[in-house]
Amino acid sequence: MKPRSLVVSGVMVAVLGAGAGCSSEPLDVGPEPTASAAPSPASTKRPGPMKTFDASGTHPGFPSGRITIQEDAPDLPADRAVGRAALVVRDLESRTHLVMRDGTQWNVPLPADTSGVVVLSPDGRVLGYPTGDGFVLRDLMSRTSSVVPGFAEVASARAWSPNGRWLIGQARDDGKIPLLDLTTGKVTALPGTEHSEGDPTDAGTIVRGTCLDWTGQTLTVRITKPASPTKPQMVKFDAAPYLSKGEQVVRVPTGSAIERNGPQCLFRRGAGDLGYLAVYETPTKKDFGWMDVKTIRAFLVVNARTGQFVRRVNLSMAFDTGTGVILDYFDGALLAYRATGDEPGFLENPADLIRLDMVTGRRNLLTRCAAGLWPMLPGLT
Repeated sequence: MKPRSLVVSGVMVAVLGAGAGCSSEPLDVGPEPTASAAPSPASTKRPGPMKTFDASGTHPGFPSGRITIQEDAPDLPADRAVGRAALVVRDLESRTHLVMRDGTQWNVPLPADTSGVVVLSPDGRVLGYPTGDGFVLRDLMSRTSSVVPGFAEVASARAWSPNGRWLIGQARDDGKIPLLDLTTGKVTALPGTEHSEGDPTDAGTIVRGTCLDWTGQTLTVRITKPASPTKPQMVKFDAAPYLSKGEQVVRVPTGSAIERNGPQCLFRRGAGDLGYLAVYETPTKKDFGWMDVKTIRAFLVVNARTGQFVRRVNLSMAFDTGTGVILDYFDGALLAYRATGDEPGFLENPADLIRLDMVTGRRNLLTRCAAGLWPMLPGLT
């Protein structure tokens, strides 16, 4: 049964960030399924380890044309593999669909009390979603799924590491943040107050970049190792030598906004130790607020572990955060969502999902979204 496509407004899209039937056995990491493979019986839901990390896995690519949503898409089959997926879409009525590269869609049934979003691994292979039995990971290249011990039952995972090995969850009832290693199935509980934000790196450390001063030039990176979560490493990076006149990395609030907003910056972790710090154009008007600092000219590539400067990437076209959002790192680039219409509401506009290359600075279109679609990555929901 092959789903069709139908345009519906009011839809949110979860990109790279989302089952049925669970087993206590580790997930098989065999070859890609073929169309002639016979369906297997659905497995039963039981807690068990989850070992699905595949270092050789690659994302299948994005659908061509404008992404739409199919209201009557069939449920994701529990008795057979469907292959690597491109992205996940979720509408404002909490209907969630899995979208394949060719545009076919599967409905992902979720319990009514679900508070988190469905997340898809960077290679499109593993789908994570909350159920009444707990948080489940489904290997889309097989019929096998597993309940992840240590995750909140109806909450969501928050972010994958770029290589797909690590998955960090939302806070549990005890305030702890779970971090899953997909090579072993082990879950480490991190202190919630210090890790309510931050993303996992390829090495499993948790990285968060913040700007704690008012100069508009300094980045502070907090790095936490799961083995010693109460002793984070603080790394500082001075951006001043790499900025031109009329540039800053911090969105510094002015006037009464100082009482409500601390200094802000845009920092995204990448593969390995790399991180990306946005360089903003300083507004020309004399009295500007932090919301006026919205045009990104470039990114500074930083070694987040050492604080060393790596390179500056000048964007081929400036990026306006007034009409778009920088999402997350993906395959040597930062993904971004840019509204293309003139409607005042963000979701009322059609939009483009684009790729900003972090070596050349070039912009490439990945796919287009109909009005009402919202691409969301884990951690940016």
